Amino acid sequence: MTLTGFSRRKPLIIICVLLLLVLPEVKGSVPDHIYSEAAVLMDAASGQILYNRDMHRPMKPASITKILTALLALELGEFDDTIILSHEAVFSIEEDSSHIALDVGEKITLEQALYALAIESANDAANGIAEHIGGTMEAFAAMMTSRAKDLGAVNSNFTNAHGLDDYDHYTTAYDMALILREAIKHDHFCKIFSAWVYQIPPTNIQPLNRILRNANEILEVGQYHYDGLIASKTGWTDEALNTLATAACRDDITLIAVVMYSEWRDAKWLDTVFLLDYGFEVFSELIVPAEEMHEAEEDSEHAATETTDSTDIQEDTEALPENGGGIPLILRLTATGISLLFIVAGFVVRRRYNYIQQRRREIQERRFRSKGV
Repeated sequence: MTLTGFSRRKPLIIICVLLLLVLPEVKGSVPDHIYSEAAVLMDAASGQILYNRDMHRPMKPASITKILTALLALELGEFDDTIILSHEAVFSIEEDSSHIALDVGEKITLEQALYALAIESANDAANGIAEHIGGTMEAFAAMMTSRAKDLGAVNSNFTNAHGLDDYDHYTTAYDMALILREAIKHDHFCKIFSAWVYQIPPTNIQPLNRILRNANEILEVGQYHYDGLIASKTGWTDEALNTLATAACRDDITLIAVVMYSEWRDAKWLDTVFLLDYGFEVFSELIVPAEEMHEAEEDSEHAATETTDSTDIQEDTEALPENGGGIPLILRLTATGISLLFIVAGFVVRRRYNYIQQRRREIQERRFRSKGV
């Protein structure tokens, strides 16, 4: 349900604004069979958290790190840039880790490297991107941490572009949701990180085509295929175990699910599908027009100052948008949930009324005392 316009419904507007202020996180009765140690479900439009399990706990991310690698590449590079693989880029990764057998001096485009990054989780391609964008892999890692903090991901530190285990390489489910939230604003990112097959033509060193195939089961041809999927990236290492970051959109609502430290392979997909289903089935979006909210605020101020000067009462309300847009609010639309929301709203309205009455009495008493009454 998306309400984008209604007129003169000021009591409802006031209730919605109050709910937005007092209920920043809506957490429903999710069954306890989420297998992953950390998980988060976020509304992409507002950043509102709809489900949280240890979302701020620092953990090893494994290859979902590559979401941030790709974000920086898309922001700072061009698709037709040529990447030349160095000896360090090729041989600094573990031999049995994911790669596409790139060789020293081999040339590929940034676009090809990004598809290898997303589909085959290629660590050699990640290193090539890092050197191309950052000059060195170390400099690129510092750029990753800085960009993450710009997005509000303050509990993260990145030491490489691929996500292989390192003591100082860590993030949280919440931070990864913030990073993915930014990444899906790029159409190219969504196209690349939802692809299940891609072909890299022969290069200056490799005479054959490289056929890349995605093993992420939540994609189009996978066992856990999810309708409305926008982008997804899996990860696994010995220390991180299984990780998965996914975004999906249905009925103009985009949700982001991140799960970390899933002990068995299918758990990350089961948890992700369950969380997304939970979000799309239980929550709906209500958009309160900003102009209506301004009018409601003005009416509230007028009611509070009918017998007093407006400067005598200071309103402690939050700033509203100035661009005429609406404020989205994700609500859990069940009978119990709606009843609870209105009970809370009524309680807050009553407290506000009592506060205004008390302030009126205090102001009148001050005036009487100043007149010597």
